[in-house]
Amino acid sequence: MPIYMDLHKVPGIEAKHAAEAHRADLQIQEKFGCRCLTYWVDEERGCAFCLIDAPDEQSVIDMHNDAHGLIPHEIIQVNSNVVEAFLGRITDPEIDYESPESARSFCDPTFRVIVVCRCKDRVLSDQEYGPAKADKLFSLYFRLIRDNLEKYEGRQIEHRTDEFIISFVSAFQALRFTHQLSEQMHVAAELIELKIAVDAGLPVEKHKDLFGVTIGNALNMLHVGESNQIICGPVLRKIYKDDPPFLFGENQLRFLSQSDQESLNLLSKTLRGSFSDSNFGVADLSRQLATSKSGLYRTCIHLFNKPPGDLLKDYRLNRSIALLRAGYNVGEAAFASGFASTSYFSKTFTDHYGLQPSQYQKFYLEKLNQK
Repeated sequence: MPIYMDLHKVPGIEAKHAAEAHRADLQIQEKFGCRCLTYWVDEERGCAFCLIDAPDEQSVIDMHNDAHGLIPHEIIQVNSNVVEAFLGRITDPEIDYESPESARSFCDPTFRVIVVCRCKDRVLSDQEYGPAKADKLFSLYFRLIRDNLEKYEGRQIEHRTDEFIISFVSAFQALRFTHQLSEQMHVAAELIELKIAVDAGLPVEKHKDLFGVTIGNALNMLHVGESNQIICGPVLRKIYKDDPPFLFGENQLRFLSQSDQESLNLLSKTLRGSFSDSNFGVADLSRQLATSKSGLYRTCIHLFNKPPGDLLKDYRLNRSIALLRAGYNVGEAAFASGFASTSYFSKTFTDHYGLQPSQYQKFYLEKLNQK
């Protein structure tokens, strides 16, 4: 059966209340074909989350309604391995059953700080520095990620060739991790164009994926700022804006406001939906965002330090790399990423990256076959 996680917003909830509701669920779970695996409660934020093996979402709703009347505000289907990676468990913690039933409760918040690290494309690094030097740079990067993960109690959620997604329970530990990684990488961070984004949130927040909103925010934030700069979302800004926990270098740490993040997310969503249309330009972007061209220009300079035209071009080029990796030929990648002709795409790609799209794809496949 599928596994679901649901969100209950209960202002003023205490651990004992969540424990009582969980026990009520356990007593009638078989009636609805469900199996209640565990729960989490966050007293500070007034919410609780249940992890349930169930036939469907409606069975979860019906069980809760019958047991205690607390209908979930949101429900998403999850992978138990991903839940364990983020939250550390998928069953109840060990409980002292010798203690009174009223004492068998626990407060285990699900609030997590997500760090996303991304560096320069490996194929492009090989072309710029040579394979031997690129190997040394990336080996250093991977080793420092692993060492600092263990040191600062982070959990690796995902690792792609050039990207890590990491979860921390503590904002303090997350920033210690980013600070140490940045300091230890030093000049190497500039060479591999290391970008680090940090955001925080809850596992179920108006998104079909676990921590989908928080991860999406962090991925969008990677487009902001310069290499070896740590970009932090509004939640971190509230905690540390006036008192960073460490001595970061000048301009090393940048906090986005709520307005910045909203503008960034809206821009990213609009680009994702329209970049493949070769007729889509700056005027269309401005119109879809309901802002003037001058307003769009100011926003792009503030967030990305580049004008809207360059932002759109760079976005299309980044997407073209993903398409070339996925097996699209050069012509297909050109049109699917919003370029009006293959020749214009090839020239723009070569001018930007220093090699032709066909060469990039050839080198990427060669490196893939070496693994």
